[in-house]
Amino acid sequence: MRVAQDLVNITKILRGLRKVPNCPKKIDVPCIFCLECPLSNYDEKLYEDGLLKITTNSAILNLKVEVGESELDKALLVELVKALSSRISSVLENPEEGYQISFFIYYTDKDAVADVERFMNEVLPQLRGIITQGRINVRNWARSMINKLFPKL
Repeated sequence: MRVAQDLVNITKILRGLRKVPNCPKKIDVPCIFCLECPLSNYDEKLYEDGLLKITTNSAILNLKVEVGESELDKALLVELVKALSSRISSVLENPEEGYQISFFIYYTDKDAVADVERFMNEVLPQLRGIITQGRINVRNWARSMINKLFPKL
C-alpha cells in the first residue's frame, strides 16, 4: 500500500497524538526522538513509498519520492524540500536517511496534519511537473548566460 492510499488512517493517527502524562523526564519532549520509556508506545507502519513512525505524542512521516534519475532532478527536489521546510515547520530540512521528504508532527502543532494533507493531495501529484519546471528554468538560465557571454554577431 502507498502512503496516499492510507492518508485517511494516517491523518486519524496524527490527530490522535497527545501529551504523555507522567513523562519520566518531567518535560514535554517528543517521544519520537526519545523512545526511552514504554510510555512512548513506539510503532511503525511501512508503505511501498514511505514509513510512518508513531509514538504517543509525535510522529515522523517519511516519503520516498521518485522524480527522475538525473542528478539535476534529485538536486531540484532537495532544494524544493529545503524551501518547503522554511515555510512549513513540520517539514524537516534534512529528511531521514533513505527518504526524500520527512514530516515531523508533534501533538501541539495544530497545522501539521493539515500541512501533510495539503502536501499529499495538492503538491505530491504535481511534483514531477514542478521538477520539470525547475529543469526548464535551469536550461533557460544556461541559454541566456551563453547568449550574454557569446552574443551572435
